[in-house]
Amino acid sequence: MQLTQPYNYKYYWQFRGRTISRQFETLIAEHNVVERMGRNLRYANRDRFQDIQFPNLNQYFEWREEVINSANIDPTDSAGFYWAKNNMAKYADETHTLERVAVDTGNKGTKVYYRSHAFWHASAKVNLPAVINNLYSSTLNGFDQRCSAYGNCLAVLTEMKFPDATNNLTLEFPEDYPRREM
Repeated sequence: MQLTQPYNYKYYWQFRGRTISRQFETLIAEHNVVERMGRNLRYANRDRFQDIQFPNLNQYFEWREEVINSANIDPTDSAGFYWAKNNMAKYADETHTLERVAVDTGNKGTKVYYRSHAFWHASAKVNLPAVINNLYSSTLNGFDQRCSAYGNCLAVLTEMKFPDATNNLTLEFPEDYPRREM
């Protein structure tokens, strides 16, 4: 389930041919105000958007549960809608030139992950569009962790080689990849 913000639900439900009420539009407007607040204020306002605060929107909660529980909706439908709406192929189809990044973790030694401009653009587009052109901005939470999963996916699903410590494309799997044998 990837449709997490009220406006994403709105766009998806409109795509599915459903009518959006003025009450739900008001919820989206209030949510957008809170989203523009600083982190502490957003956290302080988190209770404003609990389902119980909106008793007149039960139909929307039922629609959301349909998506979550796949009642008459294939989960790929919402994912495909989101992919198309946000033109994600533009970012996913960029060249994936892998960069090796070594991080000193202190007591656990050096850990390595792999990143690419293409993966950065796709991640930023989904999670923090305002920084899409600010390559590797630290304001995009969890990018390095996402890169670990990205590297594992590339290793399993493609034939890409990974750069070694001398930046030569020699590795079939990310460094320290815990490969499972069958």
